[in-house]
Parts: sequence; C-alpha cells; structure tokens
Amino acid sequence: MAEEEQQIKLSENANLIQEIEEPVIELGDRLRIYGGKYDKMTGRIVYRTESEIHISPDGLTNQVIELEVTEEGFDPKLGIESVEILQKRKKTNLVEILDLRAGQDLETFGQDGEPIAKYRIISVDSDADMIIVNNEEGDITIPFGFRGVPKEFPFRAIRGRQAVEDLDIPETVNQTTEEDDILNDEEDDDDFRFLDDELQLPEIAKAYEQEGVERLIEIPTSERTYSNITQKSEAYADFLSLNTPAKQRLAETQKATRVLTELFFQMRASILRTSDDGTPKGVKPSSLQTLIDALETRLLALSRCVIDVDKIIYHDMDQEIDPQPEMMNGL
Repeated sequence: MAEEEQQIKLSENANLIQEIEEPVIELGDRLRIYGGKYDKMTGRIVYRTESEIHISPDGLTNQVIELEVTEEGFDPKLGIESVEILQKRKKTNLVEILDLRAGQDLETFGQDGEPIAKYRIISVDSDADMIIVNNEEGDITIPFGFRGVPKEFPFRAIRGRQAVEDLDIPETVNQTTEEDDILNDEEDDDDFRFLDDELQLPEIAKAYEQEGVERLIEIPTSERTYSNITQKSEAYADFLSLNTPAKQRLAETQKATRVLTELFFQMRASILRTSDDGTPKGVKPSSLQTLIDALETRLLALSRCVIDVDKIIYHDMDQEIDPQPEMMNGL
C-alpha cells in the first residue's frame, strides 16, 4: 500500500515537472539571450515561425537579428545556451505590437539595416493583422498574418513614424535682396550665411502664425498622469518578471503577484491625496505628531465608555479643604 502511494506521488511530481517546462516563445515577447554571439542581448520578437525567429534589439529599430530554430531549439551553430522571457506579449498581432496607424509613414530597412523604401500607411486591420500602404508604385498590401513581415518582401525591419507634412512658407520670407547676393559674392573667404538664417527666424515664425500653424510641446514622461489600470498592469508585469520563466507560468505565482500588486496600490492609496480627476496633490499625514492633531483628526479616542449611565453629575471640590489622595498612598 505504501509503495502504491509512493508511485502515485512520483507520477504527480512527474506531471508537475512536465507542466512547468520552459514557456513557448511567441510573437511580441521581450526576451534576453545568454551565450553565443548575441550574449545578453535583449529585444522584442517581430517575426516568429516554426523555423525562424527575428528579434528587434532594444534601441535598434532599423535592424533585426535572424535566428534559425528547430524542434529541439536554436541552431547549435549560434551557441545560445538559454533564453529568458522578460515580458510576455500583451498583443497578438504585429499591427498593435508596433503601434502602426493609418496616416503614418512606414519606413522599411533591409537585413543590413540600410533603408529601402518609404510608404504611407493607408489603412490597418488589426483583426486580420495586415496593413495597406501606398507609394509611387501604387497600393501594396502587407499581410503580417500574426507572424511578422513576409519573407517575399525585400525588407526585414519596419517602423511607423508620424507623417511630417511640408509647411508652405510665404514667398516673402524666402526672398532675398540683391544687396544680400552681392554681399555673399564678395565675402568668399568667410561664410556668414548662418547669420542671415538667424535673422530670418522671427520672420518665419511670424509667417507660421499667420498661416495658423500651432506649436505643440510634448509633456515629459515624469509629468504625465497614467490611469490606475495602466499602472497596475505595468507593476504586475514587473513583479512577475522577478520570477524564473518556469515559475511565471504557475497559477500560484500569478495569484501571489496580483495580491502583491493590489497590496502596494492599497498602501499607496492610504497615504496619497488625489483630486477628483485622479491627479496626485500630496501625501496624507500617516502619524500624529501633537495632541492637537489627535483632536482635529478625531482618530484617537481620549476616553471610552466603561459603564452605561443615564446621567453624569460633576462635583467641584476644593483641593485645600478636601485634597485628592495620591496614587501611591494605598501601596
């Protein structure tokens, strides 16, 4: 009987070990590679098939690292020892992973990182994971197919950029007088054209104002206000990444991470003062410094009821005639 129970326990442990095997690498995951030529390289997967994985390294948006994979793992020629998944993907399609939107300029790059062509994104379809771009040759459909940039296209890396429209500057700003042309011809040794450009800057700015052009200033990241949902999602991902890849897939680890995230946010809410729109305004007092603070906040009871009475009678006594006994007299 004892041997049967031991065999059952061993089989359960074997099933548990099979369940916590290394997680599957998917499109959009952020990972770090250990060993080989790309040791300690971190990046995001932008192409994933059964035979290839393309990684966009952090800080390089014009180049991808192409890695061959087999059923057993990475090609032994690469010398990769292990892979750590830093963050699982939040989106399944490449359109949302790269944040591609209609109206953007799509810049394409080859395997060596050199630019190839530039397109204008006409429309995007996140459900089908495809986009339609346009250039001098006409409309082109790029079906990512939840895998990445198809191999039949000449480019490997893509990125979306905000389209910059050419502003029409009034002709009065660009015109130069004949005296300026003569002066520039006479001064061949020293080039002072940069001074003319600085003098024309106020005129250009004034011309922009007349054309109704507005200047936008980006709010620094440290001064932006993020919703609690966004903050909790980022905090949960950071806490979960502290565990090993095998533990990240366990339900117990995910539950403990969610509880830890909620605990931190409750602690923050207990000491943080916010306005009606959620903007932080300061820190709540977390301790009482003086007796006045206790009376004003009314968080500390100075007296408590010990017996139920209907009426309390106060009697003023003269300390000279009937002094009160000391606490130590009866000891």
